[in-house]
Amino acid sequence: ETPAAPGNPAFTSDGDTRTVTWQAPAGIHGIPIDASSLVYTVSRVVDGVEQQLGSVTGVTTYTDSYAPSRPVRLQYTVTAKNGSKESAAALTAAVKAGHIDLPFADSFAGGSFGGVWDVEQVSTSSTYAWKPFSSFYVGRYGSSADILSVDDDGGLAGFESYDANISNQSRLVTAPISRSSSIAPVVEFWFHHDNGSSKPNEGIKLQVSNDNGEWMDVADSHILRYQTDEDKLGWQKYNILLGDALAAECSTYRVGFLTVNESGNNMALAAVRIFT
Repeated sequence: ETPAAPGNPAFTSDGDTRTVTWQAPAGIHGIPIDASSLVYTVSRVVDGVEQQLGSVTGVTTYTDSYAPSRPVRLQYTVTAKNGSKESAAALTAAVKAGHIDLPFADSFAGGSFGGVWDVEQVSTSSTYAWKPFSSFYVGRYGSSADILSVDDDGGLAGFESYDANISNQSRLVTAPISRSSSIAPVVEFWFHHDNGSSKPNEGIKLQVSNDNGEWMDVADSHILRYQTDEDKLGWQKYNILLGDALAAECSTYRVGFLTVNESGNNMALAAVRIFT
């Protein structure tokens, strides 16, 4: 009898140790199979590329030691074999693994978030979230005031405030950053300002999550989109010290750019650097 795919595949991480678990399957026709004789083959999948690791017999757990040198999308597959008959592969959910060492720089070149950014929807519709663009627009449907990337690499992050409800918030988040490489880290970024659609609080806030804990606002980091001073329109560069928001004893931390949306003109971010 050919086994069905193993059930409920999952994995947990403890440092660089990944423990993969699953449930023993029955046959594809519902015929019981001696679980103690099933041979399970486990593979690691990194950014969609699969590598077979090994096999175990009669047990439903496998331990892998894997320390990625960069942020990756990590999954595992498990197949069950009964004699010469092998099941389809069962695939775990994907989890980001690995961390960033400083200095870090990313400009969303080519209109892409690559593998180092996640987008967290803080409230309501996911339609209005940080997205990568090669060019963007201040108002609705591509006004004449198009925003081009600050460094001519065809990349920026945009949030469509104009069409979003006031309750829509989105957070653009880095992969975990190693605390050991971070002595008094500074976040540098470019943010786009315009003088249309006056909204007193609309903009972005810089936040920090220590060891994947709760998000904390960084002091004095609320950057307002709307400006009336001609010298402060367009792209402006900011350098912000993470300060007390960064815990002294954490192993890793993440940096987030949270939208403060008031349904005004759209917001754009570019050329992020984090350094000490």
